[in-house]
Amino acid sequence: MNPVTRATFIAQAQAICQRATHKFLSVGESSQKLESIAAWYEAAARFSEQALAKLRALPSPKGERAHFNRFYALLEQQTDVRRQAAPAASAGETRRAEVLGRKRVTFTHRKGARPRGVPRRSAGVS
Repeated sequence: MNPVTRATFIAQAQAICQRATHKFLSVGESSQKLESIAAWYEAAARFSEQALAKLRALPSPKGERAHFNRFYALLEQQTDVRRQAAPAASAGETRRAEVLGRKRVTFTHRKGARPRGVPRRSAGVS
């Protein structure tokens, strides 16, 4: 088996992230009602889990796994926030849902410090 190149890995990861981003956008938050927000967080957590599993399954370029594992850890934390936000919004816990929403955005920004060589647009699992 030939080792995967950085370019091949990045292309595969971008495709996974683009599909996940498309799913996020297709669900959309239709309103500011907590029920709608809860439904979005449930779907977003599911999409994130699926994308993360696919990303982790990709063979990474030789010597690069640690870089990508740090990025995946941020994705995992962001997904966990989505999992927590769904029941908070569903239960009408407005303040908790807002706090978790801000925390999700923080993880999105932290992913901006992505692994070396990963183009900004592939960090699209928002």
